[in-house]
Amino acid sequence: MEEPAAVTVTGYPARALMPFVQRYHGARFEDLAPCVHRGLPSHQLEFIICLGQPLMINSSGGLLARPYAGLVGGLHRRPVNVALHGSMRNVSLELTPRGARKLLGVPAAELAGQFVDLDALLGKGAAELTERLASATDWAACWSVLDDSLSSLASRASDRIREDADAQHTWHRILASGGTVRIGDLATESGYSHRQLRDKFLREYGLSPKQAARIVRFERSAELVKTLGRTKHHPMAPTPSLSEIAAWCGYYDQAHMTRDWNDLAGCPPSEWLRSENLPFVQDSDGGSGPS
Repeated sequence: MEEPAAVTVTGYPARALMPFVQRYHGARFEDLAPCVHRGLPSHQLEFIICLGQPLMINSSGGLLARPYAGLVGGLHRRPVNVALHGSMRNVSLELTPRGARKLLGVPAAELAGQFVDLDALLGKGAAELTERLASATDWAACWSVLDDSLSSLASRASDRIREDADAQHTWHRILASGGTVRIGDLATESGYSHRQLRDKFLREYGLSPKQAARIVRFERSAELVKTLGRTKHHPMAPTPSLSEIAAWCGYYDQAHMTRDWNDLAGCPPSEWLRSENLPFVQDSDGGSGPS
């Protein structure tokens, strides 16, 4: 049977790694027509290892894209364009800010708004990890390699490399609320002034609490908007409207959500749906198939 044009697979780290990494992803593209994927802002850092040709990433909004064989992308407030074509294979991790400290030895703030070559963060370990992943026979074997390599990094980390406790509490309150918590309430809870809490949060994450809340709320809306793209091929599936998505995510109205999309994604959700046309024909958990 003919192989699908594109495959994406999701895996999960070992329990001890879950505070640092939320999920693993594998992607394989075959004979992909040239296209541009728009990477959206997220509350997670992106850790990517290319097992074939490098990714061409344009994070500046200019005309030139830079190749990366492996990278970590910090927390961003703007979309990132990734050029894709031909046959490509990569593995990525959803890295938490706590994971940036524990596994990479740097706070998320040092990586905010940047893409950093993996070898600049891991040294020769970057090449060793890439080689082990390239030799894995299937996606499940890739997850095992990641578990082993990341556990080794965690075991060597200093216990002194810890997040600011007040900033961490504020971060988790923002996540738990879906980005709808009032920033003034967070300052009151912390016992700090609005400015003091903002400064502590910026030092840890490279974002203000308000910026982080905006990204988390946007990210919730993006996950729901993606369901519109998945259901357009299945007319009988229930489909929420953009106004319903705006209400569910805590926006005042659809126009409010659209303004956030224009700022954070560079376009309204309807345009993103039209332009995001990667041919994902398989998207599954697990990973027993070939990598």
